Amino acid sequence: MSNDLMQDVVLSSRVRIARNLPDVPFPHAMNDAQAQEIVYNVLNALKQQDQAFSFHPMVSEPPLERQSMVEKHWISPELADNPQKSALLISADETTSVMLHEEDHLRVQCILPGFQGSEALKRATELVKVLEGQMQFAYQEPIGYLTCCPTNVGTGLRVSFMVHLPALALTGDLQKTLDDIRPQGMTIRGIYGEGSSAQGHIYQISNQVTLGVTEEECLQIVETVIREIANREQSARKKMEQEGGYSFQDRLMRAVGTLRYARRISSKEATSLLSLAWLAADMGYWNGLEDGEFYELLISVQPATLSCLKKNQPNEAERDVFRAEYLRDTLKDHA
Repeated sequence: MSNDLMQDVVLSSRVRIARNLPDVPFPHAMNDAQAQEIVYNVLNALKQQDQAFSFHPMVSEPPLERQSMVEKHWISPELADNPQKSALLISADETTSVMLHEEDHLRVQCILPGFQGSEALKRATELVKVLEGQMQFAYQEPIGYLTCCPTNVGTGLRVSFMVHLPALALTGDLQKTLDDIRPQGMTIRGIYGEGSSAQGHIYQISNQVTLGVTEEECLQIVETVIREIANREQSARKKMEQEGGYSFQDRLMRAVGTLRYARRISSKEATSLLSLAWLAADMGYWNGLEDGEFYELLISVQPATLSCLKKNQPNEAERDVFRAEYLRDTLKDHA
C-alpha cells in the first residue's frame, strides 16, 4: 500500500462518543432552557482546551452552510434537518468536534485522514474527559453509558473508517466482501452514514456492538476488519491490472480525460469519475493528486460545498458548469 496510513484505500478514521446528562430528557423531548444550559456547560468546559473551538448554532446557519457541513462530515444529516436546539463546536484544525442535541445530548467526534483509529480514539477520549470535568454523564452499572438509541448503550463508541473500494466493485467481488464482514459485527453504510447510498465506491465501515467490550477492544476488532478489506482491495487491483490490460487502463484514463476537459458535469458523474481517476493515479497510470487531495476534491465538488465556494446559490445547470471549470482548474497541471 502507498503508505502506513493506507490512504490509497482508507480515506479517514472517525471515532464518535455519545454522552447524555442524567435527569434531562433526550434532545427530542427537552425544552429550550435545558438545551441552553447544556450548551453553556460545554462552552465553559472547552475554554480549558489549548485549541480553540468555533461555535455554530444550527439555527443561525443558512441551509446551504448546514448541508455543506454534512458533506464535510462535520455534522449528521439529522442535525442539519433539526436546527432549532442543535449546535456544532469544531476545533481550529477541523479534526475534533462536538455535536450538541442530535440524537444524544453530546456526540464527540474526531476524524483524521488515513488509518489513524488509535489517534482518533485518543483525541476524542481526551475531549470527553475535559467535558466530564464540568458535567456528569448518565451511567448505570453494569450497563455503562446510557444513550437514546439502545444500540449505542455501553461505551457509546462508534469507530468507523471511510474506505475506497473501486477494484472490488469493478471485479464484482464487493458484495461478497461486505457479506463476509457483517457477521463480524460490522455495519456498512454509504458515504454520508445511515440511510445514504454509496457514491464513488466509498463506504463507511463501523462497529455495531458497543456493549460488553472496552473502547480498545472495539477499535481492535474494527481495525482487523479494515486491514482485511484493504488487502482484498489491493488484490483486486492487481487482478484487474493483470487481466484487464489496456481495456482496464483505457476505462480509467477516459475518466481522467472527462474530468480534465468536460465543460459541464453533475455531482453524481463527478463522484463516479473521480473514483476511477483516483484509482488510475494510485496505480501509476497518470500523475494525479495525492490520496488526501482526491478526497478533499471529492468533497469540494458536492452541491452545497461547491455553491459555498462560489459564494452564491447557482441553479443546478450553472453549478454543473462551475463544477467542470473547478475540476479543470484543479487538474490542469496533472498530465
